Amino acid sequence: MVEELRLESNSAEKLIEKYNGMVYRLALSHIGNKTDAEDVMQEVFMRFVRRKPHFNDHEHEKAWFLRTTINAAKSFRSSLWRRNAVLMPASEINAKSTDDYSDFTKISCAVFKLDSKKRTCIHLFYYEDFSVAKIAEITGFNESTVRSHLKRAREKLKQMLGDEVFRDEE
Repeated sequence: MVEELRLESNSAEKLIEKYNGMVYRLALSHIGNKTDAEDVMQEVFMRFVRRKPHFNDHEHEKAWFLRTTINAAKSFRSSLWRRNAVLMPASEINAKSTDDYSDFTKISCAVFKLDSKKRTCIHLFYYEDFSVAKIAEITGFNESTVRSHLKRAREKLKQMLGDEVFRDEE
C-alpha cells in the first residue's frame, strides 16, 4: 500500500514537471497576469491530483491538461473576486510592461488583446504546435471554426503590429 502511494506520487510529480511550463504559458495567455496565471496553474494541478484521471496515451494526457487549463482560466476570469477586483488602468499596465514585464514582447501583448477564442487557437497552433484537427478536438470547435479563428487572428495581429512583423511568412 505504501509502495503504491509512493509510485502514484512519483508519477504525479513527473507529469506536473512535464506539463507545468505548457499549463503556465496557456494560463498566462488567457489571464495576462503572472500571479493569476500561477493561481490557475495551481488549480489545474490540484484538479489533476484530486481526480486522478486515467489517460489512454500521451496525446490524451496533454489534451486533458490543455482543456483543464482553458476551463480553469475561464472559471478564474468569471469568478466573483475577479469581477469585483479593481484593475489597474491600461495606461499604467502599458507603462509598466516595458520595465517590470520584460518577457512580454510586442507580439505577445498583441496576442493577449485578441478575444479568448482566437487567442486560444493562436496559442495552441503556434506555441504548442497542434494541428487544426487537434485544436478542434481540444476546444470543441469545428475545424473550419479553428481555421477561421486563426485567419482572423492573423489579420488582426497584422493590423495591430504592422506588415514588418509578417514579412518572414511571405
